[in-house]
Amino acid sequence: MDSYPSPRIGTNDLFHYALFFLLIASHVSVTVSAQLKRPVNGTLEVVLVDAKGLGDTERFSGGIDPYAVIKYKSHERNSTVAKGAGSKPVWNEKFSFRVQYPDNTGANGYKLILDIWDKDSFTADDFIGETVIYVDDLLALGVEKGKAEMHPTKYRVVASDKSYNGEIRVSQGGDEEKELGGWRHGLHPHLHGKDEEDLDYSDTSDVLN
Repeated sequence: MDSYPSPRIGTNDLFHYALFFLLIASHVSVTVSAQLKRPVNGTLEVVLVDAKGLGDTERFSGGIDPYAVIKYKSHERNSTVAKGAGSKPVWNEKFSFRVQYPDNTGANGYKLILDIWDKDSFTADDFIGETVIYVDDLLALGVEKGKAEMHPTKYRVVASDKSYNGEIRVSQGGDEEKELGGWRHGLHPHLHGKDEEDLDYSDTSDVLN
């Protein structure tokens, strides 16, 4: 039987094989990373429950008529005016915002801003205070698990001079489904109004403990 010399792999060949493998591994890594970071569209629902201890801007007419302007990125919604409610308005109103997660704004870009105003009939409305609520973790959990819920939570209302000017109770939720690479992602941060003793307090500077 004739014998043939066994093929030899030289140093240059090994280098080319290793480089080829690295290119394949790099391609797989980039592809997986891109898939994980693909944005998911959804709906964020915000329930404006109530407030108390709001500062009285009507020193002479007696009583305030509060309403809230709720902002998420470039979109905003207005609550109804709690006519004659004074410092303890009750709204129990739900507002919806279209959201995308993740996007290119970073963690600090996922936030709700609630501006509280006193409605005036003959003069400009008076600013009572503002609350900022970061929702990055909630949106991330909704995308990952398909559903995320947060119970109604009390937040500080901060006046323009940075002083405490009451508190507001807000809950957040949403509903979203989108086909993404064969998987169905759901974003359902859904909020339900609960009694005071059922409130779930978060550990942030604007949340009342």
